[in-house]
Amino acid sequence: MTTLASGVAVQPLTRRLGVRAGLLGLGLGALGILLGARAVAAAAPGWVFAVAVLEGAGYGLVMTTGLVDIGTRVSPRARGTAVGIYYVLTYLGFALPFIHAYAALHAPSALHRPWGDAGTLDRIAIAALASLGLRSLVLARRR
Repeated sequence: MTTLASGVAVQPLTRRLGVRAGLLGLGLGALGILLGARAVAAAAPGWVFAVAVLEGAGYGLVMTTGLVDIGTRVSPRARGTAVGIYYVLTYLGFALPFIHAYAALHAPSALHRPWGDAGTLDRIAIAALASLGLRSLVLARRR
């Protein structure tokens, strides 16, 4: 509930922050994932609230930035399809933690065995930081 609430709370900032909203969202998300990995490694469930706030804020900013990008870059005729595809891909991404948890419990995957939960989260954070770097480069070239 905390993640969802913080995600909804930051969404109005998207227009004010402009292109920086997506960058800030990716940064907050990556930080939340890294703190989550540390919480798992330290068996510190007390960190869950802070991680939930960071993850929610990152989600809210990235989600709305993507929708704003679609609204400005896609023709009105194709916009409904683009938004639909965006939501499908986004919500498939939201399912990944559940798939990982299921696999870890019922059929330890090749990823979970060598890395564990904290290691997997570290790698996801690296992917988020790589996305942040790539998005920064793309935005810098547009200017």
